[in-house]
Amino acid sequence: MNIRSLYRLSWAIESLLNDIVDGNVTDEKEILEILLDAKRLTELLQQELNNCIVRLTKG
Repeated sequence: MNIRSLYRLSWAIESLLNDIVDGNVTDEKEILEILLDAKRLTELLQQELNNCIVRLTKG
């Protein structure tokens, strides 16, 4: 994954959480689903960031 893809992934996480913060989603079940999606995306972002760092340090 390249830096642009990592950026898009982080933007997707922000977008999900903005729906909750802005009050667009108030149903607790929907909020839970959004938080679980954000968690999965955050885990993927962390994994891909680690991969990117390893790739860059190996040159």
